[in-house]
Amino acid sequence: TSPKKMYGALLKTLPFGLDLGELEVIDSYISYTEKISKKINPEKIFFDKLNLSSPSFSNLEDSINVSIESSIMGASKLKLNWNFDVTTSINKFLISGSIKNFKTASLNPFLKSNARSKSKGAIDELYFTTSGNSIKATGDIKMKYKNFEFDVYGKDRLKVNKFFTKVANLFVKSNSKTDEKQYRYGQINVERDVSKSFFNYLWLQIRDGILSVLTGDGEK
Repeated sequence: TSPKKMYGALLKTLPFGLDLGELEVIDSYISYTEKISKKINPEKIFFDKLNLSSPSFSNLEDSINVSIESSIMGASKLKLNWNFDVTTSINKFLISGSIKNFKTASLNPFLKSNARSKSKGAIDELYFTTSGNSIKATGDIKMKYKNFEFDVYGKDRLKVNKFFTKVANLFVKSNSKTDEKQYRYGQINVERDVSKSFFNYLWLQIRDGILSVLTGDGEK
C-alpha cells in the first residue's frame, strides 16, 4: 500500500546522471497481473511482439519520448506514443494510442478478476489521447465496435449476477453508429490510485474511456 513513484520521478531521484542515448527493445514480452485481494487469484494481460524505441533516454533532459508497437493477448495490435516529464515534480505525461481488431473475449480472464465482468464483441478501432500528472488524467477516446454485451459477476467471481447484467446491458450501446464513420466518442477522467503502478493508472484511463463510449451519448 506504499505510494508508487511515476517513472519520471524514479529517473529523477537516481543518485547519478543517466544518458543512454537511443534505447530500443526488440521483439519482447511483458505480462501484467494485479492483486485485488487475498481471496482472488489474479489473471494476467500480456503484450508480445513488443518493440519499443526512445531517441534519448535520459534524466538529464526535460522529458522522454517513447514509441511502442505490440500485440495484445497474441492477437490485436497496439500502438502508443508516450511523453513523460523527468525534471519537475508534477510528473506530467501525454499518451496517444490505438488498438485495432480486438476480440474482447481474449481479455475476459483479466476482466473477471479485475472488474468482476466478462464481455462479448469486437473493437474494430480504438483511438485515445490522455494527459495528466501523478494525481489525475483526462482525455478523449473514440471507438468503432460491434456486438458488445457484458456479464457482471458477484463479489466472489463465481456466478453471473443476472440482475446487474441485465441492468448493465440496458445502458450499453451494443454497436457504434453515431457518425457517418461509425464511431462513438467518449471522455476520460480518472484519479490515480497512488499505491499502484503506472500500468494500473493507464488501465484505469482506457477502461474509463471505453465505459464512457459504451454508456454515454456517443457524440464528438
